[in-house]
Amino acid sequence: MGSSDDFNGSAVVGAGIGVGLVIGAGWGMVMAQIVGADVGTGITIGAGAGLLIALVSGAVVYYTTKAE
Repeated sequence: MGSSDDFNGSAVVGAGIGVGLVIGAGWGMVMAQIVGADVGTGITIGAGAGLLIALVSGAVVYYTTKAE
């Protein structure tokens, strides 16, 4: 483990984006099946929502850890 000076915030934000895309795509697929819509559309919309959520939450975590 390195010191806090070795913090790589871009890796944390990148990991958050990846997780957000996967969770969002899964959520979109489930919602598309529930409402009877096209699964591809659900995956696209869900991944977009997951990306937005991941970017916002990743930025908040990044700035919070840098402020400490």
